[in-house]
Amino acid sequence: MREKAGQRLREMAAAKRSQKIVELEKQLSYLEELSEQLDEAEESEASAILGRSGYLSQQEIKSAISKATQSLRKAKGESNGNEEKADASAADKYPLVSVPDEELTPEQIKEKKKQILLKTTTEGKLRAKQKRAEEEALREKQEEQKRRTRSYILKSFVPGIQNFLRNLSRESDRKLMAARQMGTMVHLVV
Repeated sequence: MREKAGQRLREMAAAKRSQKIVELEKQLSYLEELSEQLDEAEESEASAILGRSGYLSQQEIKSAISKATQSLRKAKGESNGNEEKADASAADKYPLVSVPDEELTPEQIKEKKKQILLKTTTEGKLRAKQKRAEEEALREKQEEQKRRTRSYILKSFVPGIQNFLRNLSRESDRKLMAARQMGTMVHLVV
């Protein structure tokens, strides 16, 4: 019964995942089409297109495309790409981190400190999330191993216990028959 319930839950999760994939593909398609329209449009048309879309700039649309692509890959269970892309994205998010302080104004130095703090915090959260995911995977693997072990133990002991109970039942039946025969003999002697 638990297996059926588990199977139903897995099927529901798969259906939900496939629905999410379809929605993300539609969103990505819309965003790519919007980006193409902006690339081909003149500046006055681009403002109107942005106004209708709800986005403020083409850069915001590209960022949304990147996020949608990443979400789609995650939903499909694909890898997020190589680490170079992550490094490039970090450079885009935190441009002042790699610039020497001598080349920055005092305001830019303050901004650089903020970016360094944000970058280390983000990286720390990602490492913690990855560690939690690894621990969860290990825990699930251990639980599966425990289930297999319990199942193996039950499968290997059940036949032995059944044989023992059968033999015990036969022995008690034999003793009962012997006792009945002895009772019959006592009646015959008296």
